[in-house]
Amino acid sequence: MTVIAGFTNGQSYAIGADSGAFEDGSHLYTTTKTPKAWVVGDTLIGGVGSFRAIEVARSSGLSDPHKLLTLLLEQTNLSGWSLLLVTRKAITEVSDEGGVTTYRDHYGAIGAGAGVAMGYLAGCNKSAPTVLTIRKAMEITGKHSLYCVPPYLIFSK
Repeated sequence: MTVIAGFTNGQSYAIGADSGAFEDGSHLYTTTKTPKAWVVGDTLIGGVGSFRAIEVARSSGLSDPHKLLTLLLEQTNLSGWSLLLVTRKAITEVSDEGGVTTYRDHYGAIGAGAGVAMGYLAGCNKSAPTVLTIRKAMEITGKHSLYCVPPYLIFSK
């Protein structure tokens, strides 16, 4: 229960993550200092679901989606997690179901607030400024979803 959103315009790219830590099955949450987004080389990565899976992925230093999938499936016995990887060329999702999916679109989002973020990003021009676009997507998602809590962490390249 969160939102991670990514956007690339082919030259620059950005990812945003909210700061909510949500209790399953309720509307209770707190804010966390534990980042749900990070940077590995030229790849921006964000995770939803299990904080354990996010920590394993973040501490691995890996950015290859297939290697991340293998690591998480082997080292965690967890379900309900996904990662979003953003590069200049593509948006890719890695999920606990064993999938690695590269999106056709220049934007993507995962987590409980993904529908709101995707709706906003779908209406953005592909050449839009990436940081401004992600910041606005996070703000709009926070306004319309219980599962997107500021402050928002944004990385860009």
